[in-house]
Amino acid sequence: MLNSQAVSFHLGTRDIKEIPWATFQVNPQDAQELYWIHLGDLQPATLQAASQKLSLPESLTAELTSSESIPDVDETENSLTLIVHYWEPSFSGNEAMEPRRLILYLTERFCLTIATDPIPALEQFLRTYRREFRFAKTSNFILFLILDYLVDDFTKMLRRLDQASEEIDNKIHDHFEEHLNSEVIALKRQIITLKNFLGAL
Repeated sequence: MLNSQAVSFHLGTRDIKEIPWATFQVNPQDAQELYWIHLGDLQPATLQAASQKLSLPESLTAELTSSESIPDVDETENSLTLIVHYWEPSFSGNEAMEPRRLILYLTERFCLTIATDPIPALEQFLRTYRREFRFAKTSNFILFLILDYLVDDFTKMLRRLDQASEEIDNKIHDHFEEHLNSEVIALKRQIITLKNFLGAL
């Protein structure tokens, strides 16, 4: 899980600065300064600070405190909110993991990401943003990078599911065993789940 944090990127000077969440404020004087902000917890104090610092709409704060969530896109004149579910299949015979929620909130000045569980795409973004930001011209680019990493993750999962199904196929041809039926059914369930997540994404 990533801690709450912020990074500023200046379109003119190309400077990149990491800013502790506790001291972060959007600079209203310089429209060329863009931000990636991440909230890693949904404690009341964090939500209150985020709401004040970023002027978050009530619909977003209501979504953050809701226990039920579905993938969604909400567009207004000044912002775009995406609710994405990330899911990772199980290849060890255990039950698949529960879906993890990632919320992305985009304005002209910043891209806010909110996730309380580990999301590999965000970790990848954190490793590469210093190299990638040189191509940025708007805050949309931050959103693009994160969604691109999400799609890459799902592509890798599909490849792994394909390999797993091939292994089962080989086992069936070599020597059929009764437990293979349950493996096939479990794999089929995971493929259907993944297709649902990909469709929503």
